[in-house]
Amino acid sequence: MATYDSDMKVRPAATWYLVPVLLWVAAIVLALVAWKPIIDLVRNGVQPVGNNASISVPSGGLTIYATRQPTGGTCTIAAGSGAPMALTTFQTDVNWSLPTNNGGTYYGLGSTPSSLSAGTYALHCTGLAPGASLGTGQRIDIGVVTRVGLLGVIVPLILGLIGLVVLIVLLVKRHNSKSRIKTMRASATNGYPGAWGGGGYPPPPPAT
Repeated sequence: MATYDSDMKVRPAATWYLVPVLLWVAAIVLALVAWKPIIDLVRNGVQPVGNNASISVPSGGLTIYATRQPTGGTCTIAAGSGAPMALTTFQTDVNWSLPTNNGGTYYGLGSTPSSLSAGTYALHCTGLAPGASLGTGQRIDIGVVTRVGLLGVIVPLILGLIGLVVLIVLLVKRHNSKSRIKTMRASATNGYPGAWGGGGYPPPPPAT
């Protein structure tokens, strides 16, 4: 009877549904963590600044933006009479842009060096697109952009697809298991041999 009872259990167990759920939760959490710098940047916004103006750089640094797509423009910053320092630019194949609340778009020109000390610096940009305005925002470097693309999009997508595959496999296996159990019960009802396990015959009728 133990064998018969175990055969009547639907397999895999319903607890296996936790596997795709956990994969999807992990994908969501990973995406949120990866996108947090971008979310913070959008929330904090971009502050307009003039070319050749003095800017206050916090300890976390700044990214310099332009309202028009850069055409080879470069920017430097300098502290007082010190030598100009070039910004850490984005790769040419990375189109780093930030939508604004008023419907416009800011394009990333570059970020202050990661080792730059907080303070006041003079900003100077050349080669900007005609009519472009400048702005400053939370520092974003190419590493952050790469992590957002990898950990915020690609890896969560892979985890989501794996979770979907696992779910489909579970549904198919459980459906097949339920069908087998249904067939066994139908055989038992119709009195077919092999339905009861103990010799394959129905129990004797009750004594009268």
